[in-house]
Formats: sequence, C-alpha cells, structure tokens
Amino acid sequence: MILATLGLFSTVAVWVQSNIAQPSMPFCATGNSAGSAASGYVITDYGLGAMFTMLEETSGPPLSHIDRACLCDAPKKDTI
Repeated sequence: MILATLGLFSTVAVWVQSNIAQPSMPFCATGNSAGSAASGYVITDYGLGAMFTMLEETSGPPLSHIDRACLCDAPKKDTI
C-alpha cells in the first residue's frame, strides 16, 4: 500500500528530472513530515537514489512500527 502511493512522487520526480532539470545543475528534493518518508522510500525502494544530488528530509517521518503495517510475513519487532 505504501509503495503504491509513492508512485506519483517517483513519476513526477523522473519527469521533472527528464524534462525540466538542467544536466549541469544539482537535482534535489525535500520532504517534510510524511513527505520525508515518501522521499526516503523513493530512493530506497524505487532505486532512484542516483538521480538525486541531495535529499533534504526536514522532519519526520511520523511513522511508528511500520513493520506492523507491512503486508509481509516478517516477524514483528518489539521496541522499547
């Protein structure tokens, strides 16, 4: 579910980098609150890290126990 909702951000980032960004200029993004989670997932799970010169995550992400929200068979991790 989370990765499916990130498709828009990754699609827009790829389009901007391909159609607007100048090759000689840095390509950066910023994310605030849940946007920092979205930008983080885009570089890790979508493999777009090499596309960005810098990623500024200004606060967040506001997530806790994301392992319990996954649709996977991984064991739940207890934290203090």
